[in-house]
Amino acid sequence: MKQLFVRKLFRFRRTSAPAVVVVALVALVVVSLAAFAAYSLAAGRPTPGRSQRVASHSAFNVFHNPTGLIQPPPIPTDTSLAMSSTQGSPGDKIFIAASGYTPGEQVEPIWAYNGPGTGIAQKSFYEFNPITFANSTGGALTNFWIPEATAGTYTIAALGLTSGVLRTATYQLLPELDLGVYQNAPTLRLTGWGFGAAETINVYWNYTGPGTGTLITQAISDHEGFFSGRTYTVPSSTLPGWYTIAAVGVTSGTVATNTYAAKILVPGILPTTGDWTSFGFNLQNTRVNPYETTISAANVASLAPKWRVALPILGRVIGSPVIFDGEVIEATVSGTVSAYDVTTGALLWVFYAPGPVYGTPTIVNGIAYFGTVNIPGESRIGNYAFALLTSNGQLLWDNYLANGGEWVAPLVANGRVYFSSAGKEGVNGGEAAYDALTGAQVWSFATPYGIWAPATLSPTGGDLYQPTGNPCFSVLYQPGDGCSGYLLDLDPSTGAIKWQLHFIDLTGDDDAPAAPVYDNGQLYLGTKNGNFYDVDATTGNINWSYDTGARGDFGIYSSAALFNGALYFGGGDHLVHAVGETSQQLQWSFTTAELV
Repeated sequence: MKQLFVRKLFRFRRTSAPAVVVVALVALVVVSLAAFAAYSLAAGRPTPGRSQRVASHSAFNVFHNPTGLIQPPPIPTDTSLAMSSTQGSPGDKIFIAASGYTPGEQVEPIWAYNGPGTGIAQKSFYEFNPITFANSTGGALTNFWIPEATAGTYTIAALGLTSGVLRTATYQLLPELDLGVYQNAPTLRLTGWGFGAAETINVYWNYTGPGTGTLITQAISDHEGFFSGRTYTVPSSTLPGWYTIAAVGVTSGTVATNTYAAKILVPGILPTTGDWTSFGFNLQNTRVNPYETTISAANVASLAPKWRVALPILGRVIGSPVIFDGEVIEATVSGTVSAYDVTTGALLWVFYAPGPVYGTPTIVNGIAYFGTVNIPGESRIGNYAFALLTSNGQLLWDNYLANGGEWVAPLVANGRVYFSSAGKEGVNGGEAAYDALTGAQVWSFATPYGIWAPATLSPTGGDLYQPTGNPCFSVLYQPGDGCSGYLLDLDPSTGAIKWQLHFIDLTGDDDAPAAPVYDNGQLYLGTKNGNFYDVDATTGNINWSYDTGARGDFGIYSSAALFNGALYFGGGDHLVHAVGETSQQLQWSFTTAELV
């Protein structure tokens, strides 16, 4: 059965006289850092002895599927392996289906299979589960991303882990060319996947076929057919229009093309008053919509679903949906970012990203910003920052996240996008700023810890407050060993650290995973050590703290909401707490059935 998307959209049954109030919406985000797994897998190779034919691949823009939804194949009744496509490029999503398995057994997809014990088995990774279970008739359907590899023909397999039943099919890997930016930017950032190993690649501007175009740069691919680090400055005299850029493998003969629009992008679509366009509603992360005057304590019980739709791909949703200009935009762990009509739920567009999207997209001036996370076996495909036009889902720009994947919502301000990154176990990460219109990197720095929390901006725009994970990687955590998170005050223009606060370590695994709330010169946030803090935004000194008594994986994960002098947050203790901003005392709490 398809997973349904039912979020923040309701209709009212009639009530006698609904009161007019402002409602504070608390997002209760539960993340188990213990679920992150570290893998190191080599990319697959073409099956020895198989010839590599000349292949050409053209994309409107990389990772986007302009032809509509990717349709899963029917489960076959014979011994074949059905696929949603027989060819594609690294980062593409593929569905596979087969039958003949023992009902209920696990079925594992394998890339570049060449006999028992070979290939790259597609393992489950934090809410993304390519390993599926056979249904009651022995059929199985799953999906995964095509890993980074050289051009050629590969075998995809689906293996029953109990029965040993194996189904296989061949797949043609084609090259892909990413321009880095697709409209009205002075400099293109050229990256390619799926070419021949260690071959020279010629890149041409205004390509229309063999022997045409202007050679603008050359590159040499690595052992996986990958190249990067090449740029091209579009001449200022270039006339408005669409231009084809091609990357041609000199040895393999493979060709990948993409299209650049030399025209002026005019952002500036403003949100409708009350639109919820970011994780924290505003840059101070108060998580309160002051324009909401309909929902109240008197009528909240009458809320009922207004519409529900199936997600483009069965899978989990970790981030919150956002509302902008009549659209609901949702990202999923299956890698889709999709837009729906806010009134009817009609699907407007889908973007297929090359990896899971865990964070909430952030929308500014009609552009949706988000990041992806690399999964085991993908190599360099997954960790990317993206900017899409909300009007049609078209890719405006993308750029590689060198410090790790993006697990949370980016912050957009000052004409820049700030991405917080983390490695799979959080022992490394970093912060980076990109130009909001072109994706060009402005500054970046690496950290010895992952960053799992959204950032907060001061009202003046002069301070970026960033919580972090802890710098330790050990199964032998001990209280007091310094394995706790930090709160950083960064200069948004340079990334320089103004001050940093290292929270007390009470369990040996005390990350700071929640976004701070900024109010009147104070920062409010909780950490996994179970304490909720009031921190002076100017000095980084702790003014007061409230101890929930819960620790570690039962500490505080959720970002707070601030309304009417109270701070509302949840924790791993199955409680929602309301603490007075000035009284520093618990006003009330209630028990929930789940971690919050």
